[in-house]
Amino acid sequence: MRIMIVNSFYYPEVKGGAEYSVKKLAEKLKKEGHTVLVIASGHYNLVENIDGIDVHRLKLKAIYHSYGSVKKNLIKMFFHRLLDFYNVFNKKILKNEIKMFCPDIIHTNGLYEITPIIWKIGYDMNIPVVHTIRDFYLACPKTNLLKKNGEVCVRANLVCQFYRHINRYFTRYVDYITAPSHMMISQIEQLLLFNNSQKKAVYNACEYNQEDVRTILELRKKELPDKKNISFVYLGGLHLHKGISTMLDAFSLIKNENVELYIAGKGVEVERVKNASKNDKRIHYLGFLNEKELNDLLKKCNVLLCPSIWNEPFGRVILDAYMNGMPVIASRIGALPETIIDNKTGLLVSPGDIDELRDAMERFANEKALMYTCFENIEEKLSNYHIQAQYESFLSIYNSLLK
Repeated sequence: MRIMIVNSFYYPEVKGGAEYSVKKLAEKLKKEGHTVLVIASGHYNLVENIDGIDVHRLKLKAIYHSYGSVKKNLIKMFFHRLLDFYNVFNKKILKNEIKMFCPDIIHTNGLYEITPIIWKIGYDMNIPVVHTIRDFYLACPKTNLLKKNGEVCVRANLVCQFYRHINRYFTRYVDYITAPSHMMISQIEQLLLFNNSQKKAVYNACEYNQEDVRTILELRKKELPDKKNISFVYLGGLHLHKGISTMLDAFSLIKNENVELYIAGKGVEVERVKNASKNDKRIHYLGFLNEKELNDLLKKCNVLLCPSIWNEPFGRVILDAYMNGMPVIASRIGALPETIIDNKTGLLVSPGDIDELRDAMERFANEKALMYTCFENIEEKLSNYHIQAQYESFLSIYNSLLK
């Protein structure tokens, strides 16, 4: 099968967990014998091969290359978002790529710069289109369904209603919708997006060796009785909706000098993180790390923090924690409760609740029995997210559209 995977960015240009998820799927499809081409946006046209995957980065017509930079100028931002509805200036570029590759399936993901025009191109060329929802790009101009103060938005204003109405029109060209969680499927249905498309939750996945995970878990169990220091770790974007403020405030309330907090990532809250690390020797800011550096960090830490205050579409970093034998403290919001069994693979807390988050961290620092319980349950929970299960789900979807 010839499969064209489309995402705004591709490794090593990583904006979040979506890029890692797309990379894992592309590599698995190639490993199973399919012909795969990844289309992504770029600062200039570039053809490359990354870990065996052919990648075409296209210099597309857009005001900005990265969606994270659209606040530089209000006028430019306006036209940038206007083009993001349906960028006709990209039609010829994308159509030529599709003609040259002749895919059986077009599988789209993030569409910043590329825009939903690729759905119409696929529709006109009679090529089935699968789209995986990875954020709230089609429902919210800010992509996160949050108000300016960081609260979850439950009622769209007139601008957002118009924005959704326009995007609803173009979703008619998509044959099948997937999302990495049941929560996202529910959100799509509530927002009345993709009414004519088939829908299915297909979890994000990871590729791991079961014996390696067992070895890590056994080592952690063995070290636990003599463990005195507990290291918490946060990985990801340093943004308000990720709960950075809640995390730093909660950690500051812990008086135990034997706890540490490691933070890796980049974003608008970076100065606050740097200041916190200067004022508290227990906090360590490591900047943006590559995949190997992240794995090394996870191996040395004990508990992952995922304190989001928005509806996380999945929370891929939790899988990274499980693969390294780590329990997780996460907010009870979005898809996070789907990936964590409370009191068995981690703890769930109310989003934005400083005291609850502090109490959860102190429980892991003081209750070794809780840590041991998590070690006993992590492997079974992780098995739900193996790359083979994801591959089989997508292959079934692809085949159903080609009948």
